[in-house]
Amino acid sequence: MRRKTMLPALLVSALLAGCFASERPMFAPESAVAVLSDGGRYATFERDQGKENPSDPIEVRARAGNVYDFVDEKGAVTPVTFHPLPGG
Repeated sequence: MRRKTMLPALLVSALLAGCFASERPMFAPESAVAVLSDGGRYATFERDQGKENPSDPIEVRARAGNVYDFVDEKGAVTPVTFHPLPGG
């Protein structure tokens, strides 16, 4: 009986392994909310042994319809939208 349940569980886990990335947006841009004013240049800082190390800066450009373009140092553009979660 244990083998009968093990095979389907392995198959399902193999199928779910491909669900972590998508080729298209999973949320409609129309439901996006504005969270940043006009964009700007941002970086994160990681503290390591008392020393702050900045990440590569990202330029954020506001686009129409509450869509933002995140542009890295190489010029690669990633469109980003922010959506409210149910229940606040």
